[in-house]
Amino acid sequence: MNLKERPYTETKIYTTSAGVEPVSALLSTFGVTQLSVEDSGDLRAIIEAKDWLGWDYIDEGLADEARSGEGEAVLTFYTEGTDEGAALLTRIKTGLMMLKADEQYGEYGAAADFGRLYAESGPLPDEWKDKWKEGFKAFRATGRIVVRPSWDTDDLAGEGEIVVSIDPGMAFGTGTHETTAMCLTALERFVRPGMSVLDIGTGSGILAITASLLGAERVTAIEYDADAAASASANFGLNGVAGRVKLIEGDIRELAGSIGAYDVVVANITSGLVHRIAATLPALTARGGKLIVSGLLAEEETRMKDALTGAGFIIASTETRGEWLTLCADFL
Repeated sequence: MNLKERPYTETKIYTTSAGVEPVSALLSTFGVTQLSVEDSGDLRAIIEAKDWLGWDYIDEGLADEARSGEGEAVLTFYTEGTDEGAALLTRIKTGLMMLKADEQYGEYGAAADFGRLYAESGPLPDEWKDKWKEGFKAFRATGRIVVRPSWDTDDLAGEGEIVVSIDPGMAFGTGTHETTAMCLTALERFVRPGMSVLDIGTGSGILAITASLLGAERVTAIEYDADAAASASANFGLNGVAGRVKLIEGDIRELAGSIGAYDVVVANITSGLVHRIAATLPALTARGGKLIVSGLLAEEETRMKDALTGAGFIIASTETRGEWLTLCADFL
C-alpha cells in the first residue's frame, strides 16, 4: 500500500436509529472513540417538537429528508491507511456480522431492527489524520485527577493532584467519555495505597495507570485486543508505571484462577461482555472488595444488576451520565 496515496480511511456504517447505541458500543471495544452520527430520528424529533421549541420554519428539503430517511442512521469514523488499519477494519466488519446475528437471534429484543449494518470504506487525504486531536486537550476528570494527551503540555494539576498522560492510539479510553470518567471517579473513591486493582479490558490503560498513581501496590491490566494492549503498554511507559502494572494479553475467563483476587476490580466494557464474564468475577474479587462495572447503557440497569447479584455481588451504588450507566458493587 502506498501510504502517500491512502494515508487515512473513512468508514461509514449504515444502520437504524435503534442500532446507533449497539454499534457505538461495538466500535468502542475496538478502540474507535472518535466518530460522528447522522440520525434521521434526531431531525424528526426536532420537527415533531415544533410547538415547544418555538420555531416556525424549516427547509422543506430537510423535512422531506427526515421523512424519507425514517429510522436510518450513519456512523462515520477514521482509521490509519496501513496494514494494521486494514486489519482493524476487518475485525470491525466481522463484529458487525456478529452483532447482526445477535439481533436476529433476539439478543436485543424481538422487535430490534439494526438495518443492513453495512460498512463502506474509502480513502481520505493526509490532513485528516490528526484532525481529531484538536478536540482532545488537558482537562480535569475528577476532583484530584487531570488527564492530559501526550502532545499537550498544559498542566492543570495542583499540589497533591494526579496527572495521567494518555496517547489513545488505537484503544478506547481518553477520560472524555462518560463511562471512563465515571470509572475514574469510582477509583478515586475506592483505591487506597497498598491495595490491589484489576482492570479488565484496559484499552488505553488509563484506569490501570490511575490506580497505580493513586497508590495501588499491585495492578494487573487485562486486554484481549493486541492493538489496545500495545497502546496500553506505551501509556504505562509514558506515565512511569510500566514496572508497577502487569499487562496480560488474553481472555479474562481463561486467566481467572491464575491471577489471584483483587481489592478493586474495574471493567469498562460492554453489557454483552459483562454477561459473558459475570460468573468469573467472584473469583477475581477479594472478600470485602469492590467491583466497578461501566460501559453500560442506562436502560440496561435492571438487567445488569440482575447479572451481578446473580453472581453474588451486592449493588452498592449506581451513577448515570447521559445515556451511560456505572454500577459499583460489594463482594462480601
